[in-house]
Amino acid sequence: MRTHSIYGLGLRVNVPIAGLAGLDAARSVDVCLNVGPLPADLANTPPDSSRDVYVSETADAEGRPSIRVSTLLDDAYYRIAYPDGTKVVLDRGGETIWAEAPDSATLEDTATYLLGPALGFALRLRGTTCLHASAVAIDSAAVAFVGSAGAGKSSLAERCRESRPGGTSATSAWARAPTVSSAPRSRSRPCMSWGSVKPGRRRRASTPSARGKR
Repeated sequence: MRTHSIYGLGLRVNVPIAGLAGLDAARSVDVCLNVGPLPADLANTPPDSSRDVYVSETADAEGRPSIRVSTLLDDAYYRIAYPDGTKVVLDRGGETIWAEAPDSATLEDTATYLLGPALGFALRLRGTTCLHASAVAIDSAAVAFVGSAGAGKSSLAERCRESRPGGTSATSAWARAPTVSSAPRSRSRPCMSWGSVKPGRRRRASTPSARGKR
């Protein structure tokens, strides 16, 4: 097992992921990431035990939604399903993530989902609101530019950096909500509308095989 510090979290992963190389080791573990077959009770959930909470308006050439998010097993878990067959499951507390990909996908293909939308989802479940944004630091303050893909967020941040000697910019940003009740609802969508996802209680998985994967 490897640990990394990312997005303010201590992350433990069961496989080496290139996008995490070079990050500091985590001092403590907040989230466990397991890449491979899903636990049996999460892979074979009865249809009546799941409920869609978000289905994207965009679809692939075969009409499959670009992303579908459902709750599983009495809302104890969230499942994010992609049209290429990749499935990501998170427990309600944002403490464990399981990811299963089709045989045709490489680990780095799967990591694209994990290091962006999946960890963003986990942060939201833990009470942190994520922004799909670019940001600039000015003196002791920061400004984030939020917009749809292609809106020019990164270009604007880079222009700001170039116009201010010593300025810094970042291509993504996250902000910690001070309390669950005051967490802002953002219209930016790193993977779905956060307004429909409520931070969950930290609780252990309720199913035997899921507990064994911690």
